[in-house]
Amino acid sequence: MPATRLRGREAGPPFPFHRLCPVPITRTEESSEFRRPMTDECWQDAVRTLAGQIDPAHRRLLEAVANEISLNIKALDTLMDRYCRETCPSCGNPCCDGREVFYNRADLLYLLGTGKPVPPGQTRRTPGEACRYLTSGGCLLPRDERPYVCVWFLCEPQMGLFQAEKPATQRQVINTLLDTRSYRLGLESLHDKSGCRLKEVHSTGSECPCTEK
Repeated sequence: MPATRLRGREAGPPFPFHRLCPVPITRTEESSEFRRPMTDECWQDAVRTLAGQIDPAHRRLLEAVANEISLNIKALDTLMDRYCRETCPSCGNPCCDGREVFYNRADLLYLLGTGKPVPPGQTRRTPGEACRYLTSGGCLLPRDERPYVCVWFLCEPQMGLFQAEKPATQRQVINTLLDTRSYRLGLESLHDKSGCRLKEVHSTGSECPCTEK
């Protein structure tokens, strides 16, 4: 795959989120909230609750960041599809069979920001259940609508293919993933900021003083 097909930067600032949003990234890890088996009713309630926590003042920022994440994931699609075609059919222990793969809060914030319908449920309703989106023909979901772990994870055979890529391609893939991680941490930080603002508005009737104008 030619390096020019990827959006990833060769080098540059480690946190591209700041190009879109002045809110500082306050997290180093993504929240594990929602990362568990959920009934469809609980899932839909969680989606509604999270959507209601989004500060209207940050809606456009959320959409802009979600768009960048989507573009990054789509830029990796051809490469990842090739790796899957070359490794998955002969694999005796497919990663997609993993029972600990779930959507987390960053996934949901991203999906809500895209404006697309959120998938109808968590990956599984009960512990140990197979992923509801996995079929004999592969995943039912487009890559940019899957849990992000399903996007970036490379098994050992796929890592071998990646290490055989040209250095320029490797750099661009790595930087695209780093950019996406910073955007996702930015979404989490934006959510934390919104939570602070909405709490202040609710309790005092005025905007939180730390909110950017």
